Amino acid sequence: MEQNTTSLSVAKLVAGITDAKQTDDSVRIDHLESLTSLCSTPLTDEDVALLKSLVSNTLFSGHLQATDSDEASDLHAAKWRLLSTLLAADGVEAPTSEQEIETVLSLMLADRFVSSDVLTAMAQWLIELRNRLGDAINLLDVEVLDKDGGEQSGSCLELVKQMYVTLGGNGNLRLQLAEMLGKLVDTKERAKSVVRSGILRTLLQIALEQPDEITDTVLLQNFILVGKRVASFVCYEAVASGLPKLQGNPIAEKRHEVCELVVALMLSGVSLAFAEGVRLLELLSDNAACRALLPEQELWSANQQCRAQQKSSASGGKSKTNARDERQMRDLHRQIVSAYKKLQQMHANKKRLDKKVIKQMVKYLATIPGVQDETG
Repeated sequence: MEQNTTSLSVAKLVAGITDAKQTDDSVRIDHLESLTSLCSTPLTDEDVALLKSLVSNTLFSGHLQATDSDEASDLHAAKWRLLSTLLAADGVEAPTSEQEIETVLSLMLADRFVSSDVLTAMAQWLIELRNRLGDAINLLDVEVLDKDGGEQSGSCLELVKQMYVTLGGNGNLRLQLAEMLGKLVDTKERAKSVVRSGILRTLLQIALEQPDEITDTVLLQNFILVGKRVASFVCYEAVASGLPKLQGNPIAEKRHEVCELVVALMLSGVSLAFAEGVRLLELLSDNAACRALLPEQELWSANQQCRAQQKSSASGGKSKTNARDERQMRDLHRQIVSAYKKLQQMHANKKRLDKKVIKQMVKYLATIPGVQDETG
């Protein structure tokens, strides 16, 4: 079968895929795969016209369905791989309007539970689409509405979140999804939508789930990449600009960078970002390695240690590395104290915050020695 399909023309392959009488899913899968290979070569105008019709009338319409449920994964994965190839094909336009993209996202929401192979192929298509669209259309603005009630039934963020969670075996694809998301966050409202979706929690939780001995710095970097982009829009300028720049730091410094970013989000003037910062803080508190950077003596003693270093500086016994580390810890402690003050102020002004969030924040910050003295 493979030898037969590889020698077929675009016209015959398209005809085989769209043949309503064809009940053998394996034949259509072979046709889709052969067409994918063929579309990597130069195409005639007639080929392009046939492919456009195939995309709009069959692939994007949802009409291509498996006859045998056991073949559904291979069929839909082959479909999305073909669509990814077509995005790079000369003459075959990508979806260029929000309505067209909404149609495709609706199809993706329908296909996303078929298998991880299908989800992988869809993720590759989505990343390629973002690269093709550039700034013309922001995928975060496209909502998929329920056809009956007119209410939102899904979004690009929902898809990206599921893709990131499911595709654990593909680190490169996860990185590309994080990079894509960072590029999509370009306004305060879009940053808020990312916070609201809970995807920051997802990024951090996945990074922290790794055992210490195999902790992946790339997963931590993915959270930092998206989190800093969000912080640049929802945090005060002085806080956002004070965050460390992206660097290829070792794992210990990467964890410290994550902690600083979470605290920065707690200093946000946007209440939902503040609340999310508290939830992120809980994740850090449940992780032994990150917890060591946050609580009690690590933070509080930093001030005392720094003073001791300053006293010994006249004798030339001061270590630049130690002084830098102590300064960073002192700055982090100061940020948490500021967050505590902000919490008190918001509570006094009866801001509409989840009571559970407030209790969690107070419970945690109350464990830091000396905080009450400084905030009193």
